Amino acid sequence: MTEISPAPVVLADRRSGSSMMEELVPEITTHALSYLDYPSLCRLSMTNSLMRKAANDDNAWKALYHKVNNSFLLKSYHFYTVFNS
Repeated sequence: MTEISPAPVVLADRRSGSSMMEELVPEITTHALSYLDYPSLCRLSMTNSLMRKAANDDNAWKALYHKVNNSFLLKSYHFYTVFNS
């Protein structure tokens, strides 16, 4: 009887030393960064050159601005409705 060897596992061809985060398409990276707060986004920008580029992208800061601004508007609206009812 012939023994069948398992199929070789093919790993994704990755650049030497790159992380999975660095290999994501820019839209996914921007979406992931949109969950960070201001201090976290600043800390991320200090890790390496690719993360600095991602963290300094205008879209990352726009997402943070909208998140903070919307939170402020919701709190202001709630305050207004509570005291004006």
